[in-house]
Amino acid sequence: MAPASQEKSNVLALVGSSLLFGLLMQSLKRLLALMESANKAPFCLSGYDASGIKWVVPVPGGPILVS
Repeated sequence: MAPASQEKSNVLALVGSSLLFGLLMQSLKRLLALMESANKAPFCLSGYDASGIKWVVPVPGGPILVS
């Protein structure tokens, strides 16, 4: 294999490994999406029980609420 193509394959392997590592870290955090800000939490109006409401709003850095 030529040195240039070997270098290109090394770069592609490194990029693929970093993407896989990112996916692994997100799954360990139990996030719903790759971006933490894309997680959703139930939206509850004052005086109402959140378990009956199906609306969700983005919560940056918030915990995941499993229903």
